[in-house]
Amino acid sequence: RSQPSQTLTCNIGDVTQAVDVSWKDSAGAAVTDGAGGYTITKGSVVGNVQESTLTIAADTLKALDTASALTWKCAAKSTLYADSEISTFSDVVVTFLTYAVEAKHSEVLKDSQATISCVVSGLTKQLDTVAWEKSDGSAVTAGEGADSYKIAVGTYEAASNTQTTILTVPYNNGHHPPQHLIQGPVPQAVPNDVEILLTPPSTPTSVPRSVPSIKKRLLFIRHAEAYHNSLYASGLKNNALKVRDPQLTPVGHNQVQNLRNEVNNIVKKGFRPEIILVSPLTRTLQTATGGFFDQAVKLEACSLITELCDAQCNEGMPVSQLKRIWHYVNFLQTPEVWWPEYESRDELYSRVRTFKKWVKYRPEQNIVIVSHGGFLYALLRLYFANCEAKLIEWDIL
Repeated sequence: RSQPSQTLTCNIGDVTQAVDVSWKDSAGAAVTDGAGGYTITKGSVVGNVQESTLTIAADTLKALDTASALTWKCAAKSTLYADSEISTFSDVVVTFLTYAVEAKHSEVLKDSQATISCVVSGLTKQLDTVAWEKSDGSAVTAGEGADSYKIAVGTYEAASNTQTTILTVPYNNGHHPPQHLIQGPVPQAVPNDVEILLTPPSTPTSVPRSVPSIKKRLLFIRHAEAYHNSLYASGLKNNALKVRDPQLTPVGHNQVQNLRNEVNNIVKKGFRPEIILVSPLTRTLQTATGGFFDQAVKLEACSLITELCDAQCNEGMPVSQLKRIWHYVNFLQTPEVWWPEYESRDELYSRVRTFKKWVKYRPEQNIVIVSHGGFLYALLRLYFANCEAKLIEWDIL
């Protein structure tokens, strides 16, 4: 699908003074600046390179057959010597892509903000900007306030040639959110002397002395392969430990796609997740959002389940930065700086014990935990490969 106009670039190297540039169109005819929907910019010399551009108007593009790649040509001629010959024409090949935009997460609940996502497919690189329109056809303008629209451009996924863009619509604009983006629920009636633990406490909180035996079903998932995992596997341990908050590798993104299919099968077999608790590190957030892309489940950041913080690779980003990237994740109970400067293994096991006490009093029975190999081993004494999922029934008492 053609954009309003397209600009082609021709770089001429090894020049000290600007040269004259000639262009030919896809039919081999000479291009005249300002005629036929073409605009030629000669360009200037920077670092012995001159960059000339050819802008093609939308109407000119519409008249072309863009079903296959088309070739324009450019050549250069010295301005220093009148009798110098023009250079050989070089090809500028243009492939026209067909994009598809698919809406996702259309199920909503009343009286809450809405988060709407669209998947753009057929891409070969990152989209820098996206535009949204309201139901009346007017443009959406993003803002910073709580009552403003927020637009997340998204990140290009090379494994699937897609990019997911997300629009957050405040409730006061008359819109409602997908079910998995509602933050809550909060119990309506609890004893006055009991504090229900809905979010990770900074210190262990007192709990009721008499609690009935409860079985919960927990789906434990380790994050997909991130760059520090790849470096470590290559024998570059020291380098791996120094990569702060690494993202997923292309292999990791492929693993997430497989996890997405696995999750869909688990749900078909009867597991109905009520909440996803996810470590606030980037690799776990990428794994959780991609793996549960087809499920209407709320996501909540939980610093209790992050990795042992004994290296830079396990240090994260402040919540103020995370909120700008992960608009649909609940960070309300996560402190701005949620990782310690250093954590011993004894402190990790203390955190594991706190998590066990905290999770048993959550109201949900079917919970997803997206965490890390070290934490999961300390909790379960089980080894998890990257992006491995294990569904376990817990008898809480």
